Amino acid sequence: MPITKTTLNLMLRRAVADGLVDVDERVGIYLPEIGTGYAEATIKASRPWPT
Repeated sequence: MPITKTTLNLMLRRAVADGLVDVDERVGIYLPEIGTGYAEATIKASRPWPT
């Protein structure tokens, strides 16, 4: 896995653990500029680690 993905994965996991990010929330809530492609997906559905 490239270092960028690894770093983002660690940061996202920390934000979830700290209660800053809700994995059941839509991606568009946190990144309104992302557009229609991922805006309705939940973070849980698009997260890079296994469930």
